[in-house]
Amino acid sequence: MKSKVLELLRAHKGKPVSGQEISGKFGVSRTAVWKAIEALRTEGYIIKSSPRLGYELAEEPDILGPTGIMAIAAASGYLDDGRFYPQIDSTNSEAKRFAEDHPGQSALFVAEEQTAGRGRLGRQWMSEQGTGLYLSLLIRPEIEPSRASLVTQVAAVATAEAVEAVTGLEAQIKWPNDLIVDGKKVCGILAELSAEMTAVNYLVVGIGINVNQSDLPGEIQDKASSLRRLTGRKIDRQTLLRAVVERFGHYLGALQDDALLERMHQVYRLKSATLGKEVRLLGKADRTARVLDITKEGELLVIYPNGERERIHFGEVSVRGLDFYA
Repeated sequence: MKSKVLELLRAHKGKPVSGQEISGKFGVSRTAVWKAIEALRTEGYIIKSSPRLGYELAEEPDILGPTGIMAIAAASGYLDDGRFYPQIDSTNSEAKRFAEDHPGQSALFVAEEQTAGRGRLGRQWMSEQGTGLYLSLLIRPEIEPSRASLVTQVAAVATAEAVEAVTGLEAQIKWPNDLIVDGKKVCGILAELSAEMTAVNYLVVGIGINVNQSDLPGEIQDKASSLRRLTGRKIDRQTLLRAVVERFGHYLGALQDDALLERMHQVYRLKSATLGKEVRLLGKADRTARVLDITKEGELLVIYPNGERERIHFGEVSVRGLDFYA
């Protein structure tokens, strides 16, 4: 009930909603409405009330909690559930456990802190409590396994656009899964797949964003940053989360619709920090190549100094001037 009332107040932000209207919309008593409002206030939401006009959402706290997460999931149009955890091992791991126990359901998972957050290639993802945004999206698209890799592009474009809309910064995408701003990594994406030969059971997309960290460990300070450090101001994490979920939903159809895939791919190429650059292909004896193109399937088309060309399906690159590996 709290999440439904919160979403209604958000939709009417700037003007009050009467208790009678809320109770009528959800088929509950005025007392139930009052209890939901009081519960929201205890979570830090500033809600004005007037006997004549009703309730108005004046301010939202910069905290992540179950009510806000459920409301964001409910408003998405493609998620069945929203789960919040003060602390968990990994939102991706929890999403996969949920997927096995709740067949057919899609969901959003958000944690204040991860004790075993993971990046690509088994790397640890720093998950400091109360400052970053650590989320996973569990989706069940009806697609062939060969199209599943497209979800990383969907997540990268959606998150880049969300960061830009909320902060005003310009975000770039470093192949295959990093977001960088002013040459520093601010976000990592990890997609995981459960599939059979001809069908996808589910996809889990983990997104970790450095949002309000003031300090970063010394070993990564020259490679990574946070949105707060780059803007000089604190960023509202709920607003950013809502933007990420909305933009992800906007591009989700690209997994099935070739026309939308083409439009999304053009955005991806425009935001690419890798296209046209000289890179080192890590794991290929550190060979140097120039990136000629990024295909709609997410492959790198590169040319080596000897003129040889190759399509790179999977791996890691270091871009000249962006030599980080975190």
